[in-house]
Amino acid sequence: MKKECEYCGKTFEAKTNRIYCDNLCQEEGWRIKKKIKNIQNYKKIKGRKKTERYKTQRRKWAKKTGYMKKYMKQWRQKNHQHWIEWNRNNYHKNRQKELERMKKYRQTESYKLSARKKKARRKRQLAFIPLWLNPFPKEIPIQYHHITNMFVIPLPKKNT
Repeated sequence: MKKECEYCGKTFEAKTNRIYCDNLCQEEGWRIKKKIKNIQNYKKIKGRKKTERYKTQRRKWAKKTGYMKKYMKQWRQKNHQHWIEWNRNNYHKNRQKELERMKKYRQTESYKLSARKKKARRKRQLAFIPLWLNPFPKEIPIQYHHITNMFVIPLPKKNT
């Protein structure tokens, strides 16, 4: 079966479903197809509204320069009093409802799963550096207690 090469136009004998006559034509053909695809993608991006592009560029710039941290710090300082008043007025009104809602949530499977994950993550991140050696006699069983995520101190085990 004779076919025509998609890249160079030569006719060649094809035993399979090849569309290029040799490997060089195949590499060049793929490179050109990739280029065309990139141009099409660029046109799609270029067709978006300028405001969207501006927003994404602005976000990247703000993240890189740390502008958002500075802005949020100023905003918190400016609105600090407002949030204190809001908390004073609304927290005590809704406190009982919030406590009941949390009590119900803690009994759900999703909370139990997230609590297990949280405990496991903390356990993985704990280091084990003793601040001092065991000061108790060898007869007393001890248990190491984390005082931070890194350092531990020996304490006698409680008999329960």
